[in-house]
Amino acid sequence: MKEMANQNVMGPGIYPDVPFAEYLAWPYLSQSILKEGRSSMAHLWAALSGERFKEPTDEMVLGSALHCAFLEPQELDKRVVIWFGARRYGKVWDEFQLEHAGKIILTQGNYLALDEMLNALRRHPVVQHWSRTIKWTEVSALGDVAGVLMKGRCDALTPEPLVDLKKVASADPRLITKTILNFGYHIQAYIYRKLFDRDRFLLICVESSPPYDVVAYELSPGFLRQGEREALQLLERYQECMESGAWPGRSDEVVTLEPPEWFGETADSE
Repeated sequence: MKEMANQNVMGPGIYPDVPFAEYLAWPYLSQSILKEGRSSMAHLWAALSGERFKEPTDEMVLGSALHCAFLEPQELDKRVVIWFGARRYGKVWDEFQLEHAGKIILTQGNYLALDEMLNALRRHPVVQHWSRTIKWTEVSALGDVAGVLMKGRCDALTPEPLVDLKKVASADPRLITKTILNFGYHIQAYIYRKLFDRDRFLLICVESSPPYDVVAYELSPGFLRQGEREALQLLERYQECMESGAWPGRSDEVVTLEPPEWFGETADSE
């Protein structure tokens, strides 16, 4: 895939320096919207239509600030502000939000946590090596994935591997494995490997509380194959719905629920 700096030509390729708002306006399917199809095609359509909007939580806001501070530090003063008030309500808070509309607003506590996370990332040898090989940050791409034109945006593009920076509550491998499956990062890995023409996919996880541990997890070939299988299944269903115009929900029939295995064991023990 060709790497493109000329953004007047809109074709498959890699596009650096595209503002995030402009990327969002690209009228193409993204991996985050595709993953809504794991709930149902109705959920995917609602996301595609802009009907499913997630109000950002404090944790999401801190994650956005981390990406800005670590990957685009020159933008930090322009994009991130600190709220020094006690509680976030009332006239003063409303005026502060209005004054800083469009910016990332951090509490004092989250700003201190951000500083500690940055220090922990900069000390980690894998992160140090990765940082030295970065060509572009916040890079957009457009390409064909199983017959569907899709868009994607990676944190930072290096010759190899693709890396996604994640703020986490715990970098414990059991919890990270569960998080990968719950949020479909393995599906994202397949799509991004196609869009950015890379082979490997890493998650660099940094904890948001002491000791601010940092772990670089690489998705194994088995994980990547599972991501490919699930992505292709979702893309096939997406294409069918695009052709038919029907976007079904989870089920049109009665669904029987069975208790989990541990439920019966607990009941017997009582």
